[in-house]
Amino acid sequence: MTHQPSASELKWPRALFVIAAATYLLGVVGYCLWIYYDHPIDAMEPAPLQAHARRSVATGFFLLITAILPMVALYRYAYTAAARSTAQLNAELKQKVARQKEREAELQDAIRDLERFNAVAVGRENRILELKNEVNTLLEQQHRQKRYHSGPIE
Repeated sequence: MTHQPSASELKWPRALFVIAAATYLLGVVGYCLWIYYDHPIDAMEPAPLQAHARRSVATGFFLLITAILPMVALYRYAYTAAARSTAQLNAELKQKVARQKEREAELQDAIRDLERFNAVAVGRENRILELKNEVNTLLEQQHRQKRYHSGPIE
């Protein structure tokens, strides 16, 4: 039995993914526009170029963080949702196994009772046949007709 996530379970991960992707894309576009319009590389001298490189590294780091944090949140949410789903399935399976074991124990008890009854019933029938044979033997000794038929019943 596989667990199919419901629409409500998928709504938040999808929303987080869309937010993460939009944040990342907006950050990349904004960074590119910032570099292109505010700091044309042709007009830069060596000293401002070093400052620009530091700003670029800081901005790149910021973009990386803005992309990674929503992805981490998405992963954590999906992981915990999967863990909750797995825990729920495990609990259901444990309950089913417990019910199955209870039913199996009940069936074993019923089998033991039936075997005991069978042994008693067969023993009783055997004793009845012995008594019939004994009666027939005694009747034969007195030269009388047999009362019980000992062959197969038709």
